[in-house]
Amino acid sequence: MIQRTITAMRHVLIESITETEADGYYFGRFKSMDPITLMGPLDAPVCLIHRMELERARNEGRFTEVYELIDYQDKAEAKFGSRSKPAAMAVLIEELGYPTLTVPHHYPVAYYQELTKLGVALEIEHDDLFPERWIKSADEIEGCREGARISEAGFARVREILSASEIGADDTLSFEGEVLTCETLRREIRVATSAVGGGVNSPIAASG
Repeated sequence: MIQRTITAMRHVLIESITETEADGYYFGRFKSMDPITLMGPLDAPVCLIHRMELERARNEGRFTEVYELIDYQDKAEAKFGSRSKPAAMAVLIEELGYPTLTVPHHYPVAYYQELTKLGVALEIEHDDLFPERWIKSADEIEGCREGARISEAGFARVREILSASEIGADDTLSFEGEVLTCETLRREIRVATSAVGGGVNSPIAASG
């Protein structure tokens, strides 16, 4: 309970591809394939993002406010003579009045250096940024079960294909008369997982 309270009170700064990075997604509940800037306390996260994703972040994320990157690049150019992303972040941080921000240990070094030069106070978290992620809610537990169920459908299809495949004289693996490629396997996994509610997904299937 004490750790949960401390994490909720402190202000964090994250640069994250939230589609694939758990801390960023946990913080904002928004998926992006491009790096986006997230900051603030856990109970009132904000986002600094490029124009193309602005409305989607407002509609899909749990942010209390979403700011447009180009607006803050304009402000940064006027204040610092720079349109860099860290300069834009520094302007927003000053506007929001965050005294100190905690960054994860893998935070980009170049961003860290520029932000500190611009006067932003940063602390590095060398352990888990959100240790409460280890304690799952009922909804999160159900999500884990659902993910496992969908994954099992994909693995079942892989077993079927590999069991029905044949190894040729040249050690090439063939399925239904065609060379079995990673692309074919990924397609079959997508079909199998979509059939059980998996939706759009990006399965990994690589030869080795």
